[in-house]
Amino acid sequence: MNPKFPTLGILNTGRESKALEFSASRIGINVEIFLGDSRDLPQLNGFLERSDVVTRTSKEVSSSLLRNLNAQGHTVRPSPEIESFGDPRQADVHLLVARSPHGQAATWSPMEIDQFRGGIILSTVAWDARIYQRRALEIAMSINLVGVALVGFKKEGSDYAINSLHVGPSIWGSWSAWGAKTDQYEQHVRALFDLPLGDTRLVSPIVVTGYFAGESEANLFRPYLHLMARNSDLKFEQFGIEAEGFQGSVVVHGSSLFDLRLSIEHALDFMNGVIDE
Repeated sequence: MNPKFPTLGILNTGRESKALEFSASRIGINVEIFLGDSRDLPQLNGFLERSDVVTRTSKEVSSSLLRNLNAQGHTVRPSPEIESFGDPRQADVHLLVARSPHGQAATWSPMEIDQFRGGIILSTVAWDARIYQRRALEIAMSINLVGVALVGFKKEGSDYAINSLHVGPSIWGSWSAWGAKTDQYEQHVRALFDLPLGDTRLVSPIVVTGYFAGESEANLFRPYLHLMARNSDLKFEQFGIEAEGFQGSVVVHGSSLFDLRLSIEHALDFMNGVIDE
């Protein structure tokens, strides 16, 4: 532990917690992960004493607990008063937004969501991007967001209705680790500690991401031999078995939406056993 750096207290473990721990540790911020029972007050109080900012990465940690910690004077971010709602899979467009305590805010490029043979593909939105970004910034300010959130939009005629909100990093923003100059995890850590936010520009004009699923006994390692040899630009990430049913994602970026989409579609079909070449 570095006494000159603050400590981030994470109230649960899991994939998102590990990603946040890595991002925080990379810039010297200490991390405490609480693995005990929140009813064990001596253990919980010890954790709180060592934590400058407390956060959660799962709905398994109740908002009522976080509200109690807030009332006791602990710094809890994002605010437990902000509740996630809606199903991100029902959105037409996703957009990551981040905001710090003193009001600095940033958005990433909007990503169009498209159902594809049992998988899901996200690709950079080239039209009306500023409209989505402005709406996301407005909602972030209205709810006094601190941290990262994923806003889902449903297009209704000429309007763009917000139909879902996920507070904190999620698998839906995992593409940013490969496709943006600052990913959702680093940005979340920056926002939690009121550090200047990072550059959210894409590393290439277009980013395409595919999410794949499979049976728990499926061998998802073997397809790498074919897919990585076919296209060395592909980036993979395994999530394990999540509540949403996804087991991983594949990301590629470049300048041709048509070519990038074909590459992701081939990867998803191969991972799901639709094709074998």
